Amino acid sequence: MSIVFDDCQPYNALDQALAAEIDAALCRHYPGHPWSVRVDNRTGLAYVWHDALATNEGFVLHLKKLTGPGDIKRTAILVGGEFLERHGLPRGRARETELLEASQQAWRH
Repeated sequence: MSIVFDDCQPYNALDQALAAEIDAALCRHYPGHPWSVRVDNRTGLAYVWHDALATNEGFVLHLKKLTGPGDIKRTAILVGGEFLERHGLPRGRARETELLEASQQAWRH
């Protein structure tokens, strides 16, 4: 789990709180997967990436298109699951061998 924030942002506390909520939802649904989340309310984007993939691949949530915290978390869980499947990782609990294999495959492509 990692929440990334920038001390210079005017909405830092709000961004950090939302990043923590998104991260907690992902970790609850996909335990053992090392997620990092950064929220920037100035741009209306949340950046989510999987730290086990050596290429730092992830996805972006367009917060202004979502209706509220519940919708944001549901969307993060849905997109996070699709992201895991696209990279050959289980939607359930992460296993170290699968994370290592996915990281190695990411470098091959």
